[in-house]
Amino acid sequence: KDLVENARKKIENKKLDAVVANDVKKGIFGSDKTDVLFITKDTTENLVGSKEEVALEIAKSIFKKFFERR
Repeated sequence: KDLVENARKKIENKKLDAVVANDVKKGIFGSDKTDVLFITKDTTENLVGSKEEVALEIAKSIFKKFFERR
C-alpha cells in the first residue's frame, strides 16, 4: 500500500504519467522473474513474469493508456 501511495505522490509531484514500482521486499530481486506495479494517477496493474514478458506488458499498458484511441 505504501508503495502505491508513494508512487502516486511521485506522479503528482513530478507531473509524471506513470511509474513502474518494484517492491524488493517480495524477494524476486536479482531473479530472471519480476513482479512490478504499473501505476498511473487512476489505475494500478500488477505485472508478473519474466523480465521480457513484463517489459512487453508495460509497453502494452503504456500504449493502451496513453496512445490508443478511445
